[in-house]
Amino acid sequence: MRNGSLFVSVVGPERFAQAVWDPYFYRLNRTGQRVNDYLRAGRLRSGSYTAHACPFAPVEYGDIPPGGYLSFSLRRPGGHGAGRWPTVGEQALLFGTMRAYLGNILVTPRAEWLGVAEIAFPVKSEFIELTPLDGYIYFWWAYLRSHAFLKNVPLGSGGTRPRLDRESLLLTPVQVPPPEERKILHQRLAERAEAEWREHLKRSEILNSMAQSVDA
Repeated sequence: MRNGSLFVSVVGPERFAQAVWDPYFYRLNRTGQRVNDYLRAGRLRSGSYTAHACPFAPVEYGDIPPGGYLSFSLRRPGGHGAGRWPTVGEQALLFGTMRAYLGNILVTPRAEWLGVAEIAFPVKSEFIELTPLDGYIYFWWAYLRSHAFLKNVPLGSGGTRPRLDRESLLLTPVQVPPPEERKILHQRLAERAEAEWREHLKRSEILNSMAQSVDA
């Protein structure tokens, strides 16, 4: 039972697909394709970092705005400072595993979009990093947030704050367009992402300048 709906599927063991929530999957989806056919899931590893290398606070779910924004909030460290949070580089596709069906997914920006030569991002542990085999990270950002995908994502375990494990995510079924279409969608979204992040930089510079004027 999920989201107030109860269903029962009776299938033979040879056709059973682990972690499927869509009651029509066995009738409609004949491709047999799953996440692990297209993406690899890496475990985030903790390591020491400096505030200079990672000038922002660890990324968390609250930094992801609602709607179709390709950017997210980058907060100043505040009391965090240097630490041992897991870190990722630019253009990392991160999938939120706690209440995964909510679609907390983001792609970290390129360093040049933020006006720096290189950068790393500390990340809270509720994310895992996904690497698309086709390289079309922004297509996968959009697809993994879509209802078509999220309706099949398993609930996970952990009571009121269920967390999806890596193996169940990789076995979740997918139906995606051919590579040519994925490439076009990726390129269009990547252009929008760059524009959003460059605007984000300009806005931050204006706000910082205003704050300095007020404090002077």
